[in-house]
Amino acid sequence: MASSLSALRHWRAFASPSSRIFDRQGSSVAASNLWRRGFATAGTIPECSDPAIKKALKQLYAINWYDIDEKTANIVEETLSTGEGTADHTILKDTWSSARAVETFYGTLDALRKSIDDLMGLSGENTGPLPDQHQRALEAVHSKYVKYLSSFGEHEHSLKKKVELELGSTLVLLKQRVSGLPPKWGDVGLLGTSGLSGSYIEQRE
Repeated sequence: MASSLSALRHWRAFASPSSRIFDRQGSSVAASNLWRRGFATAGTIPECSDPAIKKALKQLYAINWYDIDEKTANIVEETLSTGEGTADHTILKDTWSSARAVETFYGTLDALRKSIDDLMGLSGENTGPLPDQHQRALEAVHSKYVKYLSSFGEHEHSLKKKVELELGSTLVLLKQRVSGLPPKWGDVGLLGTSGLSGSYIEQRE
């Protein structure tokens, strides 16, 4: 129960209208990890001419953004400390802001998932109607996710796909735990499950 109470604090804050946890302006799994390892070498990172920034971008795109390691953070921060004002610097800065936003938002999603697990049981032995506060939290995270993805421009295709890759699997885990979600949840993309960009997981009946 303690973990559930801790989780409640996370997603209640996220559901608050004043929350800006996933605001860009403020700024399972084996197949997914395999796809990630090839992400930085498949020509998917944004184009840039600065060697140092390109190296930092490759490092950033190659890791999981839900738990950014200190080495990568240091590389990016050090690179951002020079060359300010250039187009390449802006690309790295925007990518880094998105990575940090994903890391924070993942924590919110994972806390909500754990809270639902605590209520329903991992095998669904306590299945019943979802409390209103959980329903509001699900609506809030979905709305924020969709709004965030829509904020990317056409020139940010690689960055948008990376965000989908990082958050898609956790959103699908939420979908699998709750029946009767609105049809819009069927459009949550999950990259990496089959190695195909843009693949989708259908809503469970």
